[in-house]
Amino acid sequence: MNTVNGGSAEKMTVDQKLELLRTKMKERGMDAYMVPTADFHESEYVGDHFKCRQFLTGFTGSAGIAVVTMKEACLWVDGRYFVQAAVQLQGTSVKMMKMGQEGVPSVAGYLEAEVPENGCLGFDGRVVNALTGIDLEKRLKEKNARILCSDDLINEIWEDRPALSMEPAWALHEKYAGKTAEEKLKELRAEMKKEHTDMYVLTSLDDIAWLLNIRGNDIAYNPVVLSYVIVRVVTSGGDCQALNAAMRGVAKSLYEQCSEVEIYGFEDGYRGLVREQYHVMKPGEFSGILNKGGTILGTSRMPFKRIHEPDEDGRDKVACMIETYKKLSLDCLVVLGGNGSHKTADLLSKKGLNILTMPKTIDNDLYGTDVSFGFQSAVDIAANTIDCIHSTAASHSRVFIVELMGHKTGWLTLYAGMAGGADILLIPEIPYDLEVVAEAIRKRTKAGKHFTIIAAAEGAISKEEAALSKSELKAKRKKENYPSAAYRIGAEILQKTGLEVRVTVPGHVQRGGQPCAYDRVLATRLGAKTAELILQKKYGYMTCVKENKIDIIPISDVAGKTKLVDTDSDIIRQAKFAGLSFGDEPCGI
Repeated sequence: MNTVNGGSAEKMTVDQKLELLRTKMKERGMDAYMVPTADFHESEYVGDHFKCRQFLTGFTGSAGIAVVTMKEACLWVDGRYFVQAAVQLQGTSVKMMKMGQEGVPSVAGYLEAEVPENGCLGFDGRVVNALTGIDLEKRLKEKNARILCSDDLINEIWEDRPALSMEPAWALHEKYAGKTAEEKLKELRAEMKKEHTDMYVLTSLDDIAWLLNIRGNDIAYNPVVLSYVIVRVVTSGGDCQALNAAMRGVAKSLYEQCSEVEIYGFEDGYRGLVREQYHVMKPGEFSGILNKGGTILGTSRMPFKRIHEPDEDGRDKVACMIETYKKLSLDCLVVLGGNGSHKTADLLSKKGLNILTMPKTIDNDLYGTDVSFGFQSAVDIAANTIDCIHSTAASHSRVFIVELMGHKTGWLTLYAGMAGGADILLIPEIPYDLEVVAEAIRKRTKAGKHFTIIAAAEGAISKEEAALSKSELKAKRKKENYPSAAYRIGAEILQKTGLEVRVTVPGHVQRGGQPCAYDRVLATRLGAKTAELILQKKYGYMTCVKENKIDIIPISDVAGKTKLVDTDSDIIRQAKFAGLSFGDEPCGI
């Protein structure tokens, strides 16, 4: 009898755990389930929460992969562990597979042979790298077998599983690290710019510990912190397409109309204004950037709700911005931004600074303008994502959910969903009824349409959730612990209909790439109008679009307001008339 440490785990033998796992596999229609030794970061050593293979097999070595089918359980180990595994697997039905030995198949080879025609392989996709997943998918494709990688079945049978580590993290002093985290980030961003990279994702815990000079105790004997890092080449607020085109529109207009003009570029938006990080720009810097994504100046977020709090170096942010403005004797400060940036711009305007703004957001939720630059480019990308889902959806009887950006508004989901031919659109302005959504899916199935595509805004909520207070909803989300809205909605649909659900989250891809032709024209027109206001010394306005004409609106009328989708608008009525469901009421899908 073989047991492992830990509460109820001591009460079950390895074989009892295997049978319990097989019960869960049978419920999901799985023929095989793979359990690697891994965490979410492919760390060589893992914390107690991730010792799933050890829990299941009783083998305590630091490396090994278990595979369980309905008829047998196998454990692959390398030469370091042949003796240890032989001892620890005694008395269990687990078969040791000696990696590298003649006649012993690889894990992938074994699965290719053992998963039956039209069968199913399962694993927790968070602990299996993409290359392995793609390889297995290719191997099983000829058998028309599928892969389910969204279920952590070990978690369902491991009742007293250790929680994720909550050990404190701390900063390593510069004298030990050699460089500050800020210096390392600056160097990394410089390399990113050379490679034309807008975003760099780090998942390796060693790399993260080095880059940020942080240490922790989340893995025994490894001073790392369970974490992810996204480094962006960071213009104010989040980036989007056509930022460069907008800056170019202002600059080229000023250079064309003035014999003498000096333009200062502040690095990383308001942060550069606070820290006096800027340079005098040359005309050549605005050449060749019309079709370039991202921003040549970088951008950063400086939440308005924390604008009066000291920065990380104890500086008064507002006072520093005003001081920099006056020190350079600026005639005007041009801000390209969304809702948060406009609140700060309005504050600075009321402090006596000459401010002009331009509407920038892929969410298209900025009050006072019919459209913001960046929106149409994001719509094109999001619609293309849905187009790509269509090509694979036709081959599978599944529900596909594409989660698009939009915490408070559904403009992007509405336009991209219609353009991409989604069947159901879920947006924050129209709380959904899960039963209505489920019925719309069933109706499509009965009509011979074997798949359903749902475009869901990241801020989509149900009718029940809409009735909750902000604090109640926050508590509910924390308790649910889903990565995002699409996964929550997907779980609800699976429970309601029993249909397989697949989730696609394009995320920041929606902000990236080249601006579309429409946004290049729009940004240029807005930039030219902004330059015109500078020459007229007419400050305190945002350039905007009204009925396809470039106009202006006071910044004070824009700040603090959000442009929501009008639920009684023509586009909503026409979408419903055409058979699209918003999940709020039955429709004719």
